[in-house]
Amino acid sequence: MGDWQIQYRNLSSQEVMITHYGGVTQAVVGEINHEPDQKLGVGGSDYLSMDQNAMKFIADGDIDFYQGIVGEGQTLWVRIHVPIQVFGIGTSPYWFYLINRGGDPGLDSPSWSQHDSDTVNTTFGELMVTMSPTKSHSTITVNVTLEDQS
Repeated sequence: MGDWQIQYRNLSSQEVMITHYGGVTQAVVGEINHEPDQKLGVGGSDYLSMDQNAMKFIADGDIDFYQGIVGEGQTLWVRIHVPIQVFGIGTSPYWFYLINRGGDPGLDSPSWSQHDSDTVNTTFGELMVTMSPTKSHSTITVNVTLEDQS
């Protein structure tokens, strides 16, 4: 698995769709090494992962990528931003999310809600979602767990 990930776990009673990823990935610093299937079945898990490449000993980061989960009438977008770090010096990765009616938000949308190490619980469509990051100074994994609303 990679250094920067969005992991999905579907504990709900419905299958969900996962969009193709978007954003900016600098080939000099990292590359997508795993993209999830388009469908995430009931009880399923999958992930989007990006790895650092051979240049990691000099510089990390300058990466910004996102992906959406399509629910009933809404899409939940999760985004990871990895600022540039040179020789390990620089800001640690952080993450964002937004919920919309399905249009690709791009990186410039003012609706992105930025987060660092905090867990976020929210709803979209008919689902409850928990987004919980695990991170170090240079890595981040955002765990996205989907459940039925009680």
